[in-house]
Amino acid sequence: MRRYAFAIAILGMLVLAYFLLNGSVVEVKDVKDLESLTANQKVNAEGVVVGERKYGKGSLMELDNDIVLVCDCYGFEGSKVEVLGLVEDYTGEKRIKVLKLRELS
Repeated sequence: MRRYAFAIAILGMLVLAYFLLNGSVVEVKDVKDLESLTANQKVNAEGVVVGERKYGKGSLMELDNDIVLVCDCYGFEGSKVEVLGLVEDYTGEKRIKVLKLRELS
C-alpha cells in the first residue's frame, strides 16, 4: 500500500511541476494589450525594432507597435523579432522584460 501512495504522490508532483513550468502565455499585439495585464505575467510579442537605447550591459528597445522591451542584448534595430518575456511595471508604464528573443528577419 505504501508503494502505491508513494508512486501517486510522485506522479502528482510531476503533474504540478508541468503546469507550473508551462503556464499560459498571453499573445500581445500592441501596448494597449499590455495595460490590462499584471506584473510578472508571461507574454509573447512580435514586431520590428524601431528604436534602441543602450544602457550598461543591455538596452531598451521600442517595437513598431509601441511596446517597450528591456533586454540584456543590443544590435537589433531594424530587425523583426519575436519575444517571450514577463510584464514589468516601471513608473506606471508597462513594458516587457525579455526572457527569450528570436530574430525573424
